[in-house]
Amino acid sequence: MAVLMGGLSLHGIPVGPWLMKEHMEIVWVVVFGLAAGTILSSLVGLLAARWLARLSAVPMGLIVPAIVIFVLAGSFAVRQNFWDLLVTIASGIFGYFLTRHGFSLLPLTIGFLLGNEAEVAFIQSLHISEGSPLIFFTSPLSLALFLGAIAVGVYPLVRSRLSKGSAQ
Repeated sequence: MAVLMGGLSLHGIPVGPWLMKEHMEIVWVVVFGLAAGTILSSLVGLLAARWLARLSAVPMGLIVPAIVIFVLAGSFAVRQNFWDLLVTIASGIFGYFLTRHGFSLLPLTIGFLLGNEAEVAFIQSLHISEGSPLIFFTSPLSLALFLGAIAVGVYPLVRSRLSKGSAQ
């Protein structure tokens, strides 16, 4: 949606409620395009399902190097910067370390995707409180969320220590 809005704005077409009033033909093109794309991708998916299912029989020794090459090529292609390759490799090593020690990668992925918005909200909160970090501890809701986040982060460590202690 953001790409569509950006493309419309680049061509001087106003986005928002005016789009429906002034450029209804574009709205219908988008609606029919999405419908046609959904139908076409469903047909291709149904027709190719037999061959796509065979991908699960391919040995991991062949799939993993291909995935690594595509990931590295994609991370370099975004900005043509070798530093991005190092960040990608370091992130992969960090993710491997986390999964080896029982941590889930889902919260890390969500944090990575929502990190910019969280940073903006954090800075806005500090502006509201005139730079005082106590704003995060004065409200019962924010204090409960903060303590819950700490508990979720510490729980796997406590669980692994308790399981090691009970095994001995």
